[in-house]
Amino acid sequence: IAGGFTINRFKIGMGGFYKANSFHDSSKLNILGKQLTGDSQTLAGYLDLGYEFTIISRLEAYLGVGIGYYLSLIEDNNNLSSRKEHDIFLTASTGLSWRFSELFSLSMGYRYFHENEVPAHLAELGLNLEF
Repeated sequence: IAGGFTINRFKIGMGGFYKANSFHDSSKLNILGKQLTGDSQTLAGYLDLGYEFTIISRLEAYLGVGIGYYLSLIEDNNNLSSRKEHDIFLTASTGLSWRFSELFSLSMGYRYFHENEVPAHLAELGLNLEF
């Protein structure tokens, strides 16, 4: 979930992120000869900065970066233990936006979320309202 505003083509916003992962029994990831099994959850909040520019009259492109903080809760079934990881959260994005009226545009993009446990590659689809 994210929101923000645009000033002279510069985008400024805040975002929140949640994801849950399960390490499957057939995972190839081994740590000290033990197969990793369990679950993890990540919560993050970040400041999002970007810039948009016009390609043709109704088509715009954007680039963005974000920085924030994340907390991951990891349950390791092999060791019957849990741990917490937290650190700086980084994100980068790019995409296209098609303006179909004065107030609305449709955006499609790509975003990369970096955190140590399981980084994520996301496809985004959004409906933007300008007022």
